[in-house]
Amino acid sequence: MAGELPEVLRKSRAESTTIKYEGAFRRWRAWANHHKLAALPARPLHVSLYLVELIQSTNARTASPISSAVHGIAWKHDTN
Repeated sequence: MAGELPEVLRKSRAESTTIKYEGAFRRWRAWANHHKLAALPARPLHVSLYLVELIQSTNARTASPISSAVHGIAWKHDTN
């Protein structure tokens, strides 16, 4: 049964939400790797610095990228 747990957790959200969260986590992981930081488990300070960078970036004209990042990182931690 333990082997089935990852798939059950994946299906606990709508497929579109899972795709969105996975993308957000991949972006976080790329940022963390670039800065030679652990992506999982993430340290709150590192996540905060990442979010500040997102807020300051030209891509973050709305709260959506910030919200996606927070939820994507949290989702990955919860599913691991």
